[in-house]
Amino acid sequence: MPSSKNETPEISVGEISYSSINVDNIHGLKCTTVKKPQNFVFTDGIHEYKWSATDSQLFMKFHNKDISLETWPVHYVDDAFAFFENMGSETVEKTISHSWVLKVEPYSGFNAFMGQPKLARKNNARERRIQRIKEKYAKALSDEQLMELGDKLNSLLLPNWSKDADKPEMIAIRQNLIDYVKSLGNSDLLAEIQKVVYRPSDELELRIPNAWEFHQAYPDFFTDKPIFKNGTKKCVESKEDRTFKLRFVPSGDEIEAYINQSSGKAIESTGKQTILGQWIHRNIFQLKPYEQLTQSKLDEMGINAIRLTKKQDAVELSFTWIDPNNKPDDYWS
Repeated sequence: MPSSKNETPEISVGEISYSSINVDNIHGLKCTTVKKPQNFVFTDGIHEYKWSATDSQLFMKFHNKDISLETWPVHYVDDAFAFFENMGSETVEKTISHSWVLKVEPYSGFNAFMGQPKLARKNNARERRIQRIKEKYAKALSDEQLMELGDKLNSLLLPNWSKDADKPEMIAIRQNLIDYVKSLGNSDLLAEIQKVVYRPSDELELRIPNAWEFHQAYPDFFTDKPIFKNGTKKCVESKEDRTFKLRFVPSGDEIEAYINQSSGKAIESTGKQTILGQWIHRNIFQLKPYEQLTQSKLDEMGINAIRLTKKQDAVELSFTWIDPNNKPDDYWS
């Protein structure tokens, strides 16, 4: 949707549902002009419509400013004639890109917060944390509620859920605990329990498929410095040597990111791991805190892949769709 005349030039992107016309609620019927009574407008209480008899077309009115979701600035070249005249002579930066299909893992990657709680175990740290919670909310809860809360926390936090086969049981126990705490109607308690039993809600890492082979084939894609210790698949200790600028497309926002984990399989944000998660979880997938990313969510948004493009000053990140029957030239698997 272009901007109006005399406004700052920009393009707005909007979204609205195309619902069927409610024929039982048509009202506001009137001619567009006296001379052309065959052209008329009406509404069904959901949308406004206009009928043009000349070409037998039905138009739906869009309230552009009300449905706008994102706005992109438009920049005009100073000399359009010179621009087109010299298009062929300008040097175009050669870009290198790699794309791959996203794999949604239930307890890692985009859903890393669903993994086993990070709470320390040494010196009975978990038992002592449970006791502190019970003491803190002793006046707000009854003895029976405190006992049940403690039992549910023990069931979740004391066992070791490191095996993948045990994860579904852990998830079920944790959800049962969260549902119980919600039923108590204490928002402070709920917030504290969520911090204890979950990893940070925006903890996220981007996974590179077959990462070791990728880094061997494209050693300078992220940084011109060695990522691995000699003769190993372990990353060098210096995080700075593994750090690069990550730019989000189309917004242009930038963060510092680095290659991490064995074989360099993960891309994480420097500083706080949640920086990358906040941008992707909230801005891209529009997920609520502690809401899992699912394959159905990706299908709904028309996203199934990621593309990284190397520029002179940054690596650009974009989410896209890859046709499994017509994979792009830069496809990596």
